[in-house]
Amino acid sequence: MNFEAGMAQPVSCSRDIPIRIEDRLIVALDVPSIDEARTLVAKLDGVASFFKIGYWLQFSAGIDGLFDYLIQRNKKIFLDTKMFDIGETVKQGITRIAERGISVVTVHSDSDVMRAAAEGKSGSDLKVLIVPVLTSRDTNSLRELGYDGSVSELIVERARGHCLRLRRHHRRAAR
Repeated sequence: MNFEAGMAQPVSCSRDIPIRIEDRLIVALDVPSIDEARTLVAKLDGVASFFKIGYWLQFSAGIDGLFDYLIQRNKKIFLDTKMFDIGETVKQGITRIAERGISVVTVHSDSDVMRAAAEGKSGSDLKVLIVPVLTSRDTNSLRELGYDGSVSELIVERARGHCLRLRRHHRRAAR
């Protein structure tokens, strides 16, 4: 790792920034029911158009209806799955997510998972966000997993690795 005076150097990967302000705010639909999620979406109409759906709702009866409800109203969906599985399973899952019209999905930063996610989203507008480490982790829990550094060091290390792989991929594709 490249550190100066104990500080990690910034990692930069270019990204699109939404033009409309209501597309910049992502509201977490961390509520116990689909009905409560719909009520929250309706209250925020015109203020927010991007909604995160996490595990609170992903396994709820009626989740398909919520996806349809949001998409029919031109809302964007951030599906916070934190996928981490064998490559083909991730690829097929990401393909189904892209087919549904989801805007953003999360996967873990394992290189096989990231590669499979890239293959699964191919040809779609789906954005894949990489989760380098769960926010619940601390230095002690990382040591239990066999990593000797701090949480911030691990995040920087994984972000740098991802950006380098992405740049190499773009160079190869441009040839």
